[in-house]
Amino acid sequence: MATLSKNPLPPRQSPAGTGFSNGSVHFLHFSELLKRRVCAGSIRDRIGKLTDIVFTSAEPFPEAIGLYL
Repeated sequence: MATLSKNPLPPRQSPAGTGFSNGSVHFLHFSELLKRRVCAGSIRDRIGKLTDIVFTSAEPFPEAIGLYL
């Protein structure tokens, strides 16, 4: 599983009225993730920098299913 390095990003609040008040969904802006280093396993196993994200059209929100590094 790939993880983003540097400081962890704080989760965003779910938009009002979405039914996700239990904290199971986190919203991030792409600009917060762009060009961040991606690691596989440990912080020493850097595999690249994020350049794009692939989404599927899931309801009620798109779901990230792939990363371009």
